[in-house]
Amino acid sequence: MSKSCKQCGEDVATSIHGAWQLKRSKFCNMVCYQAYHRRKKIVHCGKCGKTFSVGMSNRKQFCSARCRYKAARKDGTRYISGNGYVYIHKRDHPDGRYTRGWILEHRLIAEQTLGRRLRPGECVHHVNGIRADNRPENIIVCDNHGEHVKHHLRGYHGWIIGVIAPPNRAHAG
Repeated sequence: MSKSCKQCGEDVATSIHGAWQLKRSKFCNMVCYQAYHRRKKIVHCGKCGKTFSVGMSNRKQFCSARCRYKAARKDGTRYISGNGYVYIHKRDHPDGRYTRGWILEHRLIAEQTLGRRLRPGECVHHVNGIRADNRPENIIVCDNHGEHVKHHLRGYHGWIIGVIAPPNRAHAG
């Protein structure tokens, strides 16, 4: 069982360590390995189409960091942050100019449902508590932060604000 070197085409010899290395090896020696990896290939930028050269083993797709950034930041791109909220990229949204175009998806859906922009101070509450669940029926717009807190208290300890009666604390005895 022999393989040919990717650089010079000669047979790759089996080393003392056994045939398992022959399976992994693609070059007959270190000189061929280095020569192969110094070669260049021509690539077209995935964003602007500009032609540039990279090493044979390089998987670079964009000619610059700017093109890579523009390709990744298309309108409609979504990601979930570490705290569970979904962000969506909208360059033309007025709130996006302060965050490089990234806005909270639940605020955008609330605005679309209401048919207007959210006012300063208005909060959006997820009814089921799942931050990534941005269905219109799962979203409530609160007038202020205090009203938002009441929704949370109602869900966990409704008796604190008088929505339901406190638990019966009858003493055994």
